[in-house]
Amino acid sequence: DNLFEIKSTFVNTFTLLLSPEEIDFNRPVEVRINDQTVLNETVSQSAETLLKWAARDLDRSMLFTAELNLVTPD
Repeated sequence: DNLFEIKSTFVNTFTLLLSPEEIDFNRPVEVRINDQTVLNETVSQSAETLLKWAARDLDRSMLFTAELNLVTPD
């Protein structure tokens, strides 16, 4: 359902990587951190993101086309 619910303690920022195999990029992505919605919008895929993470991971099973750099709410 393009919904990510994250429970976090002692983490200020993190990156959420998204794959077209896991979500529908035609629909909004909702991210909730500690029960607070921090994102609810359509996310665009990027060839640059795909190449960046593919070069880093060197694993064809981990193809990410979008990354969200998130900040944990106070």
